[in-house]
Amino acid sequence: MDATHWGLTFLRLYVGFDLVPHFTEKLFAGSAPRLEDIAAFQSLGLSGAFCFVLAAALCELGIAIWYWFGLSSAPDRCLCSNVFPDCDLSWGTFW
Repeated sequence: MDATHWGLTFLRLYVGFDLVPHFTEKLFAGSAPRLEDIAAFQSLGLSGAFCFVLAAALCELGIAIWYWFGLSSAPDRCLCSNVFPDCDLSWGTFW
């Protein structure tokens, strides 16, 4: 693999693993951290803050899985085409 492939692989892994503490705090850390998140959402004036915390956790989990399995390849190619103009944008390159 060349430097572009390694860079995108590192980016996907970094973003995926960066989201792990975020969704685990909301889903698995217990009631005390979850209540802090709920209080933060309530301070924004949102009713049903628990639903927002749960939705945020599920979104973060989904995004982490999205990046772990490389499903972000097409958006990555679109976003990085200006940075790496010589990058091959065909579907077979990153799969």
